[in-house]
Amino acid sequence: MDDSTALELRRLQQENEALKKQLEESQKLADNMSRESFFVDLMGNHRITPEEYQNALQEFHLDFPTERFVVMRIEINPDLITQMDSNLADNQESLRFARFVVRNVTEDLLGKKNRCQVVLVNGELVALINVLEDPETAMASLQAAAEEASRTFELHYDSLVTYTVSNIHEGYRSISAAYQEAQSLVQYRCMVGEDARVMVYDQHTEQNFPKERVEHFEFEHQLGNCMRTGDYEAARNLVHRMLNAEFNHTRPSIQIFMIRAYGIINDLLHVLDGLEESFSIDFLMELQAGPRIVNAASIADISREMDYIFDAIIAQQQTREEEPAWIQRVIDYMDDNFTDPNLNVTSVAEAMDINPVYLSRMLKKCRNIRPLEYIHQKRIEKAKLLLGQGVTVKDTLSLVGYSSALTMNRAFRKFENTTPGTFYREKQ
Repeated sequence: MDDSTALELRRLQQENEALKKQLEESQKLADNMSRESFFVDLMGNHRITPEEYQNALQEFHLDFPTERFVVMRIEINPDLITQMDSNLADNQESLRFARFVVRNVTEDLLGKKNRCQVVLVNGELVALINVLEDPETAMASLQAAAEEASRTFELHYDSLVTYTVSNIHEGYRSISAAYQEAQSLVQYRCMVGEDARVMVYDQHTEQNFPKERVEHFEFEHQLGNCMRTGDYEAARNLVHRMLNAEFNHTRPSIQIFMIRAYGIINDLLHVLDGLEESFSIDFLMELQAGPRIVNAASIADISREMDYIFDAIIAQQQTREEEPAWIQRVIDYMDDNFTDPNLNVTSVAEAMDINPVYLSRMLKKCRNIRPLEYIHQKRIEKAKLLLGQGVTVKDTLSLVGYSSALTMNRAFRKFENTTPGTFYREKQ
């Protein structure tokens, strides 16, 4: 065989190997897509016959020995995506890498005692758990494993991954119901502003003790009267009393919670429509009361937006009062005590012998800031100084008044658009 023939043969062999590799990758991609489609059908309540179900398990090498299933929705904090690897080419590659890591850690920890498959459903990570443990102890075990997974990401990446967990359901056809429970719990988590690492669906049911209730018709009638007579402080207090009565005395079931939330939103929108009788179009356009309420993502957001609306209305109606002397004393007290982990609006108000609601409103009016925002800003200012000097995030916590790493993380993200760990590494 001459040299030219040997060279051509090697070229053909290389092309053949490349084509073979490309074909294997294409087949692997097709298999993954088929496998993912099967899980999407399970979650979406598509009618899969028992024969189709068993064939799919065999085709995709899935082992589900029992008929008990739990579904978990996995929420990845955006901070984790940016912190995974700064060398990745783009955000999509970072997202894929973050999902890969979360998938592996979750399957490893939750699969120790049960079968765990993490898949992508409608763009979100979902864990399907085939429960092998005793049903009496399985939920506690799964919750503990999910807690461990979440702590792992916080420890190694200084970021939060949360899990929302359905009840245990019997039979593969009930997987879609489990998925809907997990989905509902994600929405519930957002509305109540819950930041727990793990939330379990059946933990949030109606409690059996008396609860003050204000009927919606009565609430809307009273609120409308307050607004028409210009008694906006009474209107503010009524709104907060309604929110407190509906949501702070019990932990209602998810369905009841959402019904109540949307009911209050409708009441508020209806009453706020009446502002056109008392205020100029320019003021109302700037106020944007309706959009503020509609776009509120949680009950806490609704409360804050209503405070903003009433503050603006009262400021529009009244001339600005001269700042009371006690405002500076409040500022001085918070400056001296912001490292106390127990410092909050109530403790400041008690020390100053002032009503906490009035203190908060007047500080916002005179200094355009709420007490808790001021305390957070002082703590973050001190934390940045310490982190810049090389003090670790863990040691900084107690030095600035935070008792929880999650609380300091949230404050940093809100006021500095970063995390303590990222800030520390950049300064070092």
